Order: sequence, then C-alpha cells, then structure tokens
Amino acid sequence: MKLEKLILVFLDEYKEKSRIVKNYVSLNTVKAYELNLKMFLRYLRNNGKETGINDLTEKDVIGFLNLLIHDGKSPSTRNQIVSSLKSFHKWARKKYKLGNNIFEEIQSAYQQRKEAKYISDEDFEILIKNLDKKGGIDQIIGRVLLQSGVRASELLSLDNEDIIFENGKMTIRIRNGKGNKARNLPFVGTNEDGSENKENMKLTNILKMHINNNKKERPGEKALFISNYNKRFSYQGLNAKFSRWMKKLRLTEKGYSLHSCRHFMVRRMQKKGAGVHVISAMCGHASPITTMRVYGIHTTIDDISKENRF
Repeated sequence: MKLEKLILVFLDEYKEKSRIVKNYVSLNTVKAYELNLKMFLRYLRNNGKETGINDLTEKDVIGFLNLLIHDGKSPSTRNQIVSSLKSFHKWARKKYKLGNNIFEEIQSAYQQRKEAKYISDEDFEILIKNLDKKGGIDQIIGRVLLQSGVRASELLSLDNEDIIFENGKMTIRIRNGKGNKARNLPFVGTNEDGSENKENMKLTNILKMHINNNKKERPGEKALFISNYNKRFSYQGLNAKFSRWMKKLRLTEKGYSLHSCRHFMVRRMQKKGAGVHVISAMCGHASPITTMRVYGIHTTIDDISKENRF
C-alpha cells in the first residue's frame, strides 16, 4: 500500500479520535504528524525512492535524517519529526500486520537539557500583587498556575467538576495529565501550627466564586476557563495572556514562560523542605528520577546524615 494513501487514513483516524476522545491526542499533534509525514514523503519522491509501505528501509530513514542535519534542523526538531514517523509506522504495522520495524535501531539525537527557568521570588511578588489588583480571570488563572504547579495543558483541560470542595479543603483534580496520569492536588486552609494559610484560602475562595458564576452565566458548560469567544481557553490564548502580564510588568527580558510558573512552584516546595517523592507526585512525573533529572534535585551526604537516625 502506498504511503500517500496510508498517511491520509492515519491522519483521518487520529483527527476523529481527537474529536471524540478527550485528551487522546491534540489537534496540534495531528498537524505536526501531517507536516512531518509529508516532509518524509517529499524526500522519498525527490530521491526516486519507492513509496510503498513495504518498500521502506532503515537506509531511507537514515538518509532522511542526514538531510535534516544538513538543513540545520536542531536535535529537538529532528527528534520530534522522528517521533511522528515512528508513531505512523507503528500504527501501520499494527493495522496492516506489517513485518520489520525499520525504526528499531534509530536512536534519538542528543539534546542538551535546558536549565529550568524559575520565576524569582521578587518577580513572583510583583506578579501576584498585580494579578490580585486586576482580579477576574487573570487573577484566577495566574494563581492556579503559580500555586498548583500544573502544566498549561492541564489547566486548560480543567472542568468545573475538577475543583472539589469538602471538609474544609479544596482539591484540584487532574484527570488526564502527561501520559494520561491522574493526580489530586490538595489545598488545605490551615498550616501545621493551626494558623490560616492565607494564600490557599484566597485561591479556594476565588475559585469557588468563579465556579458559582460559571454555573449561573453558562449553565451546562463544563469548562472551568472560558475565553471571550465563549470557548475553552486555547494554549495560544493563554500564552498571549501571560505575555501581556510580562510586558506590562516589564519582565519580558527575564525570559519567563508559562512553564516558569510550574518551575517556581517546585523551587518553593524545595525551599520548604518537601522531599523529592512529594514534589514528583505534585508534578505528575513518572518517577522521582524524572524530577531529579528535570530540576537537578540531588540527595547529598548531609541530607542522608540528617535523616539516618533512629
């Protein structure tokens, strides 16, 4: 079967599943699949190679990768393209019972991990004061990002029912995090010494008010955050909002991104003495090893000395 036809079937199937199955795969991912697969198809045609699915060889893939390197594609871009090709080929092998896996020996390009960019404590104070002064949807979204450490995609997929109020505690439920992992993020109103946790209470109160308003103004609407276009907030819309915050507060040159809010929360937990297992659970990482790799959290001899006591 020709790649031209198979690619269309593959894309149509994924587009349909992304439409009816929540968090199955984003439309942005499907678009990336389409661009990358068509790029590979052009390479094959331009080099006079056969485009039948059974005609593909490991040499074809290696030749395509060498072209990407020659064109100056970064390691992260090359890995993203190869990931699309692997997903397509895995789908085709399963659906049409094909034989060899031509990607079995194809290794990912080495990517130097970027250091996590944290929002500084000083800039956090500037940002949170501005958000509280502005109020409304900006205050709510900003505080959720900064106080929960959720990914932008997780925030955008939240529904009203994912915010649970019970027994004097609020819980943000992440149903489909990265890797389809679910987790709960609790926010208690009191500290260990019995004093009020003012920041948690503020987040709890503004979310409770926001959800009540949602139910009155948009009965039947599930999404927690709705844009001015009466649709669930998109990543582009959220990112544009964050960029406006940075520009207004003259923080653009700091290089902060939406993900910097998540990094800020991790560092805040570190400073308060949270263990790597707690931080890993909060982040929704596959394992504490992932947390240590991403955030450079290491256990020192001093840490072991402090804890190694009966």
